[in-house]
Amino acid sequence: YWLSTYYLFGTKYPDDVVNGLLKGIGTMFESTTYNATIEKGRTQGISQGIEEGEKRSLLLIGTERFGEPSAEVQSRIQALPPDRN
Repeated sequence: YWLSTYYLFGTKYPDDVVNGLLKGIGTMFESTTYNATIEKGRTQGISQGIEEGEKRSLLLIGTERFGEPSAEVQSRIQALPPDRN
């Protein structure tokens, strides 16, 4: 809960106020479990970004070659499962 409080305070108050009120929370960033969680989220975000980019590229290239796709085609492309090579 402290980490959530730290983040939320940061949206409203300047750094010096937040750090003064919540001394010691900064050491959370040195935690191996915290960093592992952040890295896992980063990896998932990158994968999702690549997947969305590939789908967007497919739609762009298809539109250039064949014209505007129907709503059904767009829906099917968005529903494609991620490539798991």
